[in-house]
Amino acid sequence: MGFAFDDVAFSDHQLAVSAPEQETRTIHISKLILASHSAYFKTKILSDSTCTAVELVEDEKIEHFVDLIRWMYCKTFASKGGELSEVMMLAYKFKVKKALEKCVFELSQEMSVSNACQYLEQESSMNKQFPNEEYFPGFSQLWSQSREYLRNTFKELTLATFCSPTFLALTPDGLKAVLESDELHVGTENTVFAALKQWLYIDFPTRRLHAAELLQCIKFQHLQKNYLLDIVRPEADQDYPDEARNIFAKEIIEAYVFHCTSPERQASLNVKIPSNRNYDEKLLREDFEWTIEEVSGKRELWSQAFFLGGYFLYLLMQRKNAKGPKGGTIGLYMHLKVKDAGLGQNFYIPLAFELLVKNKITGQYVSAKGAYASPFTFSNRAWGYVDILNVPFNDFLLPDCVYNHNDTLDVKATVWFKDIWSKQNNNTLTLNSNTSSRAGSK
Repeated sequence: MGFAFDDVAFSDHQLAVSAPEQETRTIHISKLILASHSAYFKTKILSDSTCTAVELVEDEKIEHFVDLIRWMYCKTFASKGGELSEVMMLAYKFKVKKALEKCVFELSQEMSVSNACQYLEQESSMNKQFPNEEYFPGFSQLWSQSREYLRNTFKELTLATFCSPTFLALTPDGLKAVLESDELHVGTENTVFAALKQWLYIDFPTRRLHAAELLQCIKFQHLQKNYLLDIVRPEADQDYPDEARNIFAKEIIEAYVFHCTSPERQASLNVKIPSNRNYDEKLLREDFEWTIEEVSGKRELWSQAFFLGGYFLYLLMQRKNAKGPKGGTIGLYMHLKVKDAGLGQNFYIPLAFELLVKNKITGQYVSAKGAYASPFTFSNRAWGYVDILNVPFNDFLLPDCVYNHNDTLDVKATVWFKDIWSKQNNNTLTLNSNTSSRAGSK
């Protein structure tokens, strides 16, 4: 019946459609077709009338309304993706149930991050506009599928994931769907808080207004005690709205009470504990590999950031004592950039680490130093070695040096939280020493 759409010869009625800042459109239509598809128009059209006025509101487009009416004849939509979701909203408004079902089906087949975020924004808008209304079940299905799609997409919440443009472009409703999920695969709740901070600071003046709602997705009682004190508490002092500040204050206090309470007391008093996410202890170890090219011309070079349980770390390569015998040495240090991490002048991060270099003959990373443990504090926020190779710089440049591959040095940092290292290795860590052959603070 598509041929009959908007054809005067097959019509006995007109719809005069208007919308703010859009040109009015007249659609010729059959009363029978219109009334049989739309409960709204069935009661709206008067038997002796020849024209019905349809006034759309701001943000509703006439072209989407035309597509809805065309569907009554053709049973297909010209609109796709986000445009089709606007047709869906008009189908709901004008009670065209079959068109609404068709929209939901097609939209659910073409899910994307941006589309899923858009559907959840529509849910939020409709809940505010119609707080007590029972929705068509298809809406709930679409919203549920949108949440599931976003949660599966960002399930592995790694540094690469939450620093990606796609994650950082999530809408507040989209991010909430991700952070609410207990299926997030992380080493610790610290990572979830770090991801939230990363999103907020893309546009802090605007996004801080959503902080109160999003902070309620954080399981504060599962944050590590040092992280609560060193990262979360200083963050609460930033320029957040009062509602977010109140949530910070309440949750931080409750989290510390929880950490100070014995399991026996918790059980006796029926202390409510948030459900666990998919916490994975294996993720509390990070292996970061870094290739340093043209070493002969480098004096100092920083690596890109790597990440462990809420903390951002970096490697620093420095040429030490360049005017000394045989050109000095190559130093390698693991750093915590205090300002970037959001740390103050009082923090304590108990880490264990091992710095390794690749042997070009065997292709294996080796360490003459072994694993080492020392807390990172404001005065000791970098640890490493002034001579990572145990080889003078000039000797490194020689072709037969096993660490030099065409003026390239491959290094690797393996880092754990100290208690995890002890648990996984069942060993005693190297004691703190500031000699040149051991790790020292820089």
